[in-house]
Amino acid sequence: MPTHFDISQKRPDETDEQYWKRPLFPQPGFTTVISRHQGSVLNGEPHVHLTPTEEKEFTKEWENITKGETMLPLSKFSDLLSKLRIKLSKDLYIRLVDEHLADLNIEEEMTEAQCKELYCKVYAAPVKHGPRLRKACGRNDLEVVTELIQRGCDINTADGNGHTPLHHATFHGICKDTIKLLNDLSGKDGVAKLVVDAKDNRGWTPLMCAASNGFMDTCRALINCHADVKEENLEGRNALHVACGKGMDKIVKMLLSGSGSALINAQSERGWTPMYDACLHSHEEIIKMLLKAGAKTDMKDMLGFTCNHYVDSDVWSKCQKAVE
Repeated sequence: MPTHFDISQKRPDETDEQYWKRPLFPQPGFTTVISRHQGSVLNGEPHVHLTPTEEKEFTKEWENITKGETMLPLSKFSDLLSKLRIKLSKDLYIRLVDEHLADLNIEEEMTEAQCKELYCKVYAAPVKHGPRLRKACGRNDLEVVTELIQRGCDINTADGNGHTPLHHATFHGICKDTIKLLNDLSGKDGVAKLVVDAKDNRGWTPLMCAASNGFMDTCRALINCHADVKEENLEGRNALHVACGKGMDKIVKMLLSGSGSALINAQSERGWTPMYDACLHSHEEIIKMLLKAGAKTDMKDMLGFTCNHYVDSDVWSKCQKAVE
């Protein structure tokens, strides 16, 4: 039976110097390091296994295009892909299809099994490629975004927090080109319609995320894609509430100059208007803007307080005098 020693004690074969230099516990190590970027995945092409629904759809389109035949001419494989909402550019087709034909020993015709195997190499299944699409959107990598969507990856596929590719494109403030690209690809060549006002698990839309961080160009890009400023999160707050609470005066000014002006007195679940958010954090410039825009100051929240209850009296008087 082996002898076990207390690791805090000196071992029989250790010198005093070795004992004092030896750490009490071994240092932890890592066998795999994954990129620390939000939504990142390991490099390499993930292997796709079709879900029962995807299997059923493939079989249906296979039968429609073969019309009872057991083999499919190689020249008609692109037609099968189109039926499955995959339309590749010439370069993509060469890389994803032509280069795999030799590996599958395909010359002129394909069986259903060969067709399915090649389809799995082409198809960017959302469950496997969704993280790659969201990461590419967050990094403004237009080439990867275009490729994955052409390969059939759902343009609205969300992660566990409910964040879609469009959400990820708004988190970093440099991705207005990606937002425009997603909107341009939306609804074309079998691509699903982009849900501009998609909500995450807290009810936040991409516009709310951009407004919270003060990303002016991103907000403009979303509004150009017809983002609805009236959308509310689970707390009943809209983009104007969020911008006022965070002190994003440029965003507030932009929203008030557009359709967001109709939301100036909109109340959240707790009865707060955007003015309450601005008062709570003493954002003087925003308070002035809201007063000039006609914000009501006599509305009460669920506790029966008006907005000036949440701000220093000197700040409130100063803002009122400036507006007058």
